[in-house]
Amino acid sequence: MILKSSLIVFSANFFAHFLNYAYHLIAGRFLAPSDLGLLESFVALNYFLAVLISTFSLSIIHLVNQTPQVKQPAIISQLQRLSFKLTLTFWLIFLSLYPALKHLLHLKNPYIFIIFSLQILFSFVPTLYVSLLQAKLKFTSFSLINLLSPVIKILSALFFFIMGLKVFGAILSLTVTSLASAILSFLLVRFYLPDQAGFYVAASLLSKIIFFVSAVVLTVSFPIFTIHAKNLPQLKRRFSQSLFLITAIAFLGTTIYQLYPDLIIKLFPNPAYSQAAAFLPAFSLFIFFFTLLNLFSQLLLTLDKRYAAVSSLSSALLQLTLIFLFHANIFQIIQNSIIAALAGLIVASGVTIKLLYAKS
Repeated sequence: MILKSSLIVFSANFFAHFLNYAYHLIAGRFLAPSDLGLLESFVALNYFLAVLISTFSLSIIHLVNQTPQVKQPAIISQLQRLSFKLTLTFWLIFLSLYPALKHLLHLKNPYIFIIFSLQILFSFVPTLYVSLLQAKLKFTSFSLINLLSPVIKILSALFFFIMGLKVFGAILSLTVTSLASAILSFLLVRFYLPDQAGFYVAASLLSKIIFFVSAVVLTVSFPIFTIHAKNLPQLKRRFSQSLFLITAIAFLGTTIYQLYPDLIIKLFPNPAYSQAAAFLPAFSLFIFFFTLLNLFSQLLLTLDKRYAAVSSLSSALLQLTLIFLFHANIFQIIQNSIIAALAGLIVASGVTIKLLYAKS
């Protein structure tokens, strides 16, 4: 058993390392030396994240295997909530390091930093799923994820390079790979996730409070964007202001929902809804990404209606497809919505960079 599993993991890792090496060679083919140096600096930052992820993974494997089978569903549910909290915590910490990293990496555009930071959003929850595969001794599935990740990274990087995104495309390919790995890990582990009672409507209604508050900025931003549609410097400035304000509002609301779901659910006077608190952290995260996607869609509607339609429609179709295929429990449905909103946000961010920043 140990020898066979070791050979499977070794073979997958060998080819994965080869493909990762090829990724750097391909990047060197398309990028100027300064851009390649910036890319490698970001890749180096990933190693720090890998240390945290590795520690988290080992803890999960140990905890799951030390827990009796009958109690594992409850433990996994708790770990899912913990994963979302760790995701937001470390993302916020990383974003706060921007002033220091800006000078260290000689960054001229903050959006490349934001795109890179999105990888953190696909770190802890997928790590939970991959660790569950290891705990269940599903080493073939585990190796499949490790092998497909660099394949997706190379293909997405080539696509973005052809689009002319250069270093933005290289960084974006890292985030796309993280998203794809998250989806794949979820698909492979979904059979081991616990069934959960549904309080979708309650969690949805309460989480939408974040969107309603943020919508004030959305109401104001679009007419301002249209006024400055032909003045690119002013449009960039107004978009940056709107993005900062709406992110601050939505992130604050999401953080409160992550930290105090049991308190928020008390807005429903009926104690029978108390179990819906388990879904508030995940649902509020979806609303956060959905709100940002709306802002980007407004900007793209000002710049190019076709791109606005593509980003919004692709997100909606992906959400419908994922929910149609995978709807075993409410947490799965919310997770599908998060993936769809993030996918649309990544597409919209890439197009925004191409239209508004890549040529500046």
